[in-house]
Amino acid sequence: RSRDGVVGNTAAAILRQAVEEVFERVAKDKQGEEDGELAQQHVHDAQFVLQDLCLLAGDGQPVLLQQARGMDRLLVLELLEAILASHASAVMAHAPMVHVLRERLAPHLVGYFADPSSASFALSVRSIRVLTLFIQHMHAKMPAECEVFLGILARLVDGADGQEQEDGCCWRVLALESVRRVGGQGLLQLFERYDAAEGVEDCHVVGDLVASVARVAALYDGPEVVSDTCDVRRALRTLLDKHAAPRVSPAYAVSQALHTVAALADALALSLLPSRTRHVLGALEVVDRPGMQGESHGALLLQHTWPALLPALDRLLGAPLDGYMFSRAVDTAGRLLCTCGALRLISARDALLAVLCAHADMQVAHGDAQRQTRCLREALQSAQYLAAELGSQWSTVLCAVQRHAQDGEDVPGEVHEVLRVARCAGRDAYLWVLRGLVGLGCATGGVPVPEGIAGVNVAREPADRPLLSTVLLRDLCVATDGSADALLADAEAWRLLTDHLLTLATHPAASDAGRAQAAATLCAVVLAGVH
Repeated sequence: RSRDGVVGNTAAAILRQAVEEVFERVAKDKQGEEDGELAQQHVHDAQFVLQDLCLLAGDGQPVLLQQARGMDRLLVLELLEAILASHASAVMAHAPMVHVLRERLAPHLVGYFADPSSASFALSVRSIRVLTLFIQHMHAKMPAECEVFLGILARLVDGADGQEQEDGCCWRVLALESVRRVGGQGLLQLFERYDAAEGVEDCHVVGDLVASVARVAALYDGPEVVSDTCDVRRALRTLLDKHAAPRVSPAYAVSQALHTVAALADALALSLLPSRTRHVLGALEVVDRPGMQGESHGALLLQHTWPALLPALDRLLGAPLDGYMFSRAVDTAGRLLCTCGALRLISARDALLAVLCAHADMQVAHGDAQRQTRCLREALQSAQYLAAELGSQWSTVLCAVQRHAQDGEDVPGEVHEVLRVARCAGRDAYLWVLRGLVGLGCATGGVPVPEGIAGVNVAREPADRPLLSTVLLRDLCVATDGSADALLADAEAWRLLTDHLLTLATHPAASDAGRAQAAATLCAVVLAGVH
């Protein structure tokens, strides 16, 4: 309470050190360094300190710390934050301290966030940090309270009660930073405790929170570039003692939403996909582990949230992101696509693949060839991983490759590796690739589509240009390592292949270049089949 700033800061530092020492002794006792009566006394001291801090946070009167009456609430909340951040396990190990938090602090936080728009910005920042630590560390001991806190975060992210209109997106940003702090793995654990808990019906608090975060990205329509290196956090730190909430750029809120969705995708991939996903996970640490009681919880989470995640990723891939954020968005789309495919969430898988392939189109990519190619490569990597299960969606991937080539871009080298993987992935895989290439060849070569083959919407190739589909057919069916032997020995595959090449080589509507190319490819295929 001193008017001298130096004295006040020194006193606050001493108090922080004293409180830290009280709880440090309890933590050491928990590790077995003290036993008996002395350890019990340490617990009692910590309990009374925690109780008084909770009372002071709610403008109550302390019991033990009589001289602390009127203490700055900012300092009180910072002390509570330090206790929960450093000594949550020690607090949870003692029921009386958990009872204090449940009875004293949790109701205060619920009441405080009933109308945060009228509260001090400085108090709100510290209160939401404490709330986040509750969710991270106390959900096992205080499930009901933490469920309410998760609902509060979702409401703040959605911008309820006019907060967005009054204070920009400040409250939304605070909530988004909190959700990001919980992390992808933390969201999975919370989903397992709440939404997927046995015997609990109609609980979707975590799924709703993820969907709220995704909507922030899906609704972004600003021209400002979304960057990971903005100065918003530095600016906010200079306002931590101010009453009024600052206005924050919506682009920063979108960056926080993207980081949260990306962290969730990383956690799902690491928890649910087997170790064969090294190319999917990239630089992430691959660990062989069973995940959350098998795959059911991850599938439930994705079933609930993918309708919200899909438009978010679609918007992000077309939004003005800087290079790092765009790469993060593409990686996230690919990992979610592979996870949905591995979990047999067919609708989600197909929708995510369609989004990636759409952004591989030059018109959708706003003329940015590098981003177009990056989306196509991610789609190809995902197709490589899901080769045996992709089915009719092979046509979507192949059409994206065709449109990429028609835009004047080089065909990525990954195409040839994808065809090799499909050739080796089994009969279903190579038959679907064959059907896709036949449909593509008919559309670009101007010949009739045979019965049983789906037509595709791509432009016909100019008369003087070779058909990409015929080049890819040759890559698929002619291999020196013997990996194409099963395909060439398959009667249905042989019929599809030879009938299509004969049609291209002889049909009057085909171009001269297309007929010559088809005839040469047919000879190569026949020779490969004979050998």
